[in-house]
Amino acid sequence: MKILIIDDDPLHLSSLETSLSVRGYDCRSYLSPVSAIDAYRNGGFDAVITAVKMLEISGEKVLESILGIDPEARVILITGFDDIKIDPGTRKGGFGFFRKPVVIEELIERIERIEKAQDFSN
Repeated sequence: MKILIIDDDPLHLSSLETSLSVRGYDCRSYLSPVSAIDAYRNGGFDAVITAVKMLEISGEKVLESILGIDPEARVILITGFDDIKIDPGTRKGGFGFFRKPVVIEELIERIERIEKAQDFSN
């Protein structure tokens, strides 16, 4: 399974990529959400994990852009801010919403649901 990870926090990005890669996932990480959207357009990703609050563009815009490319995309949103308000419509477009620090086992469970839904065992 190929996962696109987006976060403008290099430490969190590296941590997520390492945690998922050691579990056998093929991960590509981007500090720039704009570059990540371009990569999604060309890369055949099965899931996206994106931070919500980023300087270049928000995770909500990332979600909107990814769903514009592929309405069936599986996008997981992550935030480190307790007071952030995610538009309910946007949340519905996402496949999950987690607060930092992410409990990796919970994230893996969500990714496994994506795998089962798309049957990557073939």
